[in-house]
Amino acid sequence: MKKLVLLAVMLIMAGCLSPAQAERPRMILYTAYRQMGWGDAVQVGCIDENGGAWTMRGSDAELKWPYGWEKQMAYLAASDNLTFMGKLSTDELPVLKSLIDRVQATDDQPVGWMCDAGTESSYALRYDREGSAEAILLGMTGDDFLENTDPRAQALYAKLRDLFPFVRSYLASFNMSSTGQWSEPKISGWMQALSSRGRSASETMK
Repeated sequence: MKKLVLLAVMLIMAGCLSPAQAERPRMILYTAYRQMGWGDAVQVGCIDENGGAWTMRGSDAELKWPYGWEKQMAYLAASDNLTFMGKLSTDELPVLKSLIDRVQATDDQPVGWMCDAGTESSYALRYDREGSAEAILLGMTGDDFLENTDPRAQALYAKLRDLFPFVRSYLASFNMSSTGQWSEPKISGWMQALSSRGRSASETMK
């Protein structure tokens, strides 16, 4: 461990790593919105493995937010554009980590739905013993749409919406028609998760 710390210090001094890269814990949850059609906006909210909450907002031209979760994880690990907002409670973090450990990926593929609305994507990240990451898509709305119907995925997605309401999501646009009826029945699980915010995440794990 001492060797790893010494190596990080040496890399910072050599200009190979920024302080953000060397000190920031790995991300385990994040939600991101990008608009490059009628506007130019990036909005990101993420949780690290120690329960730290981080946000980032700006133009895509300024932030140069990459495509693909692997490149986005590398960006979040190295960027100085993130703002630290505080930490989750010590009771809440273990519950979220347990949900992430057990959440199931979906085999469904995103479906094109809107045009020039931008796209919001939300992910859970878990790591093996070697430190390799696996990303589980929790949900996607906007120009592309996908629902992960695993209850744990929906609980995590709902938590991200609660923690980072400024990250634009078009969930409501998909759920209710002008008559107040479900416009797409398979999406009802999301609304059930979001309408159950009064329940603790630990109840969802049972």
